[in-house]
Amino acid sequence: MSSDEGDTPVKLYNPLERNRKRQHFVSIDSSSSEEDESSVYEESPLVPKRRRSLRSSRRSSMSPSVAARTDGDDEGEEKVETLEDLMTDAEREAARQSELQIEREIAQRIAQDEVLNKTREIMNKISSAQRQRNHDSGLTEVISLDSDDDDDDDDFQIISQPVKPGAAKGASRLESSRQSYQQAPADKGERIVLQIRANGERTDEVPIHMNEPFDVLYKNFCDLLGLPRTAVKMSLDGDALPVSSTPSALDLESGDLIDAKVDFSQQNTADIKTFVRLKLIVQGKRPEIFKIDVNSTLEKLHSGFCKKHNIVFSEDVVLSALGVTLRLNQTIESYGLRDDDEIQVEIENVVDPSAIALQLRFSDGTTETHHVIP
Repeated sequence: MSSDEGDTPVKLYNPLERNRKRQHFVSIDSSSSEEDESSVYEESPLVPKRRRSLRSSRRSSMSPSVAARTDGDDEGEEKVETLEDLMTDAEREAARQSELQIEREIAQRIAQDEVLNKTREIMNKISSAQRQRNHDSGLTEVISLDSDDDDDDDDFQIISQPVKPGAAKGASRLESSRQSYQQAPADKGERIVLQIRANGERTDEVPIHMNEPFDVLYKNFCDLLGLPRTAVKMSLDGDALPVSSTPSALDLESGDLIDAKVDFSQQNTADIKTFVRLKLIVQGKRPEIFKIDVNSTLEKLHSGFCKKHNIVFSEDVVLSALGVTLRLNQTIESYGLRDDDEIQVEIENVVDPSAIALQLRFSDGTTETHHVIP
């Protein structure tokens, strides 16, 4: 190796430099002479065609709205019009109607799906029965109000007590659970009142729930007039009223007229039902059943509830049914209340049952009652 070569610095291999050279192309001017070997270099960056083509293909797979947002992010690129921008108003309306038609067809197919509808019906019945069981659990306590006593000191008597949890054991507990499950009440639906016209003359209002069979309507009507079942035949618009059908199935509503052929010769006044069992419900608590004569006033029911719960100020208790506040001077019959009708109870200034009442008497003769929890 010569000394000149030894003084020449060694140039290391630089891959970055090689890459930069690859990104340029050299154009040699054809007009230059052979003697002048000087070349004219025109350098320009290579267009990343592959990357742009990938981006274009990716944009084409996007939805019009996403593609429009992507185009806005790319600086220096031409904005791409979406399909919706290219559509006329008539075409947009046609597209919207097409989407609505597809939605209607889907809804129609779902509505005609017997398996799906049957499954929904079963699930609704199960959930309704479960809610009703939870709502009515422990409802075996019935409070009977003495209808013979018209004094202010109305007495009440508990004629049945609720079964304490855990009282049944072994097979009896299993059998009780099985019976309660089999006899779980179904969803009765909305309560309506139908007009029953007997022999084209007198008309009586008889309540029934939308999902109850008309057998219940027969029973309520016969109990109201003290008639045996064989003495009554009902019809609707000239056709016999199907006992197994329901008001919901026949699209009935409150006030609709039902004709009845009644043999009053079989009437027994002793069989006329003169009492009802009403459910008094306080929000957040279990319902209580009160048995009361239909000819009694609601004041008797009101005072009986207050005495059972040791409510001193009875004016703080308000009774209502179907969203209507009940007037205490009216009778049970005047409101057309029947068995298992629900009465909402609102109590103002609720007092803890464990509280002790302290009465303060002032020098001017006025008194105030305060409740203290020990």
